[in-house]
Parts: sequence; C-alpha cells; structure tokens
Amino acid sequence: MPALTGVGKHRVMIRASVLLLAMTATAFADGDSSKLFEEGRALAKDGKWDDACDRFAASFELDHAIGTELNLADCHEHLGHLAQAWRLFDEAARTAETAERGKFARARADELLPQLATIVVKVATPGAPGLALSIAGRISRPAAEVHEVVDPGDVQVEASAPNMHKVAKSARAQAGETVVVEIPALAEDKPVIVSGRTERRPTRVVAAYTLGGIGAASFVTGVLLGYVAKRKYDDAIAGNCEMPDPDRPRACNPEGYRGTNSAIMVANVGTVVGTVGVAMVAAAAVVYFTAPRDVVVTPTASTQSAGLAVVGRF
Repeated sequence: MPALTGVGKHRVMIRASVLLLAMTATAFADGDSSKLFEEGRALAKDGKWDDACDRFAASFELDHAIGTELNLADCHEHLGHLAQAWRLFDEAARTAETAERGKFARARADELLPQLATIVVKVATPGAPGLALSIAGRISRPAAEVHEVVDPGDVQVEASAPNMHKVAKSARAQAGETVVVEIPALAEDKPVIVSGRTERRPTRVVAAYTLGGIGAASFVTGVLLGYVAKRKYDDAIAGNCEMPDPDRPRACNPEGYRGTNSAIMVANVGTVVGTVGVAMVAAAAVVYFTAPRDVVVTPTASTQSAGLAVVGRF
C-alpha cells in the first residue's frame, strides 16, 4: 500500500470528520424522534389525543418510521380525522417493510373507507400555468381527473392561477358516496373599473363650503346687528329727541345724541359685516361651480387584487 502524502492524509481526515458529523447528526435526530414517539405513546395511553398527535407528527417529520406513521394514523382516527387517518394507513400499507405490517395497515384503511366519501374533480385546463388545486383544504396535484378521499359533509374545491379568475365550488358528500365536481377553464382576470363618473376636486369643494359657511354666518350677523341698531335708535330718541318742524333736524338732548350716534355706529358695522357675508357667499358659489371635474378616483377590484384607479389630468 503506498504511503499517504501530506495532502492525502489531509483529505482522509476531512472525509472522516464529515462522516462523523453526519453520523452524530443522525444519532441526534433518531434520539429526538424516539423521545417524541415515546411521549406520544404515553399521551395516547392517557387519552390526550391532540397532544399525542403533535408528538407523533413531530417524530414522523424527523424519521419516517412505519411504526410512527401507524400510531399517527390511529391518533387521527381517534380525533375523527378519518380521511387523514385513511391516507396514513394507505401509505403505510404500500410502503411497509414487512408483509405483516402492510397487511395490518391495509386492514385498518379498509375499515375506514366505507365511512368516507370520494371527490372526483374534473379539471378542464389542468395544464394552465401556475394552476393550484385545493380539495377540502388540501393541496392536490392538478390533473384532468383528480380522485380524493374526504370526510363526509360539505367539501370545498378551489382552483386558481396567476391573473385568472379563481373558481370555487362546494359539494356535499355522504359516506360511501362518490361526488363529481367539474372545474371549467379559468377565465382571464381583468380589473373592474367604473368609468364615465366625474367629481369636483375635493379641495375646491371644501374651500367653497368653508367660504359659504363663513359668508352665511357673516350675513346673518349683519342682519342681527341692523336689528340691534334699530332698537337702540328707537330707544335713544324716545323721550330724548323731538322734531318740532319736519323741515328742520331732530333736536335731541345730550343723552339722545349719544344713543343715536351709538345706534348709527352699530348699524354701520352691521352693514359692513352683512356686505362681506354676501360677497363671501358669492365667492363660494364661484369656487364651487368652477371646480375642475377632470379627476376621477374609483375603486377597482379583481379576484387577485383591489385598489384605486386614478384617471384624469393633474
């Protein structure tokens, strides 16, 4: 045997290290799998089927042992998940390493089958790009005809593909019955956009309402001030002013002069406020009726997406 060179020894050491790490990882995985399996057995013995199923499923994920698969199937049967239990028993019957275990698994699967229903899904376009098929919440490989064993009751079948309308159908299946569901060719999915509708620009509408509101309030304030001025004037001249000759100015005492002058000032303020109010209302009308109507924002929706369509000039 030729002597190993330095490079050769180095390569042997690397291969040995890799092999040792692989064996160690496998040992750890087997240890974790066995521990989870034993925990599942203990929980099943106590009737804690939910927790037991979790342990068996975790163990089976690490190590696809036939014994774990059979226990997981039995666990699902106790929980009433008959279709899932049947699938596990059926797989175990086909992959069992011994004839005895295969026979046992097939017998358990055959016992469950009369309690289940069969869905036959006929797909018109099985080769559509990206086609996804779901039967009773379980992803199935698309084909022209798909057979799936399901639990009795309402079964939902969905087919979808990118940029295509999703097709969803529901069928009611009884135990021991076969139900056929047909999925037609998926149609192209186009967004629905509402067209032909215009709206005044919101900012201009808000501005118009604001101007109109302030203007209306100013006009009302002006009217009230005029009313107050008229009352003050009438009260001021009552007993304080007299008009002996219609061709001569009214003669008032000092209190009458003060009262009438105050009333006149209030009247002037009311006139100004009212005039401003009328001007603001007129401006609001101009702003509102001249608001651009060239921008349309409408909701759009499709089976793939939803959003806004913005059409117009900015």
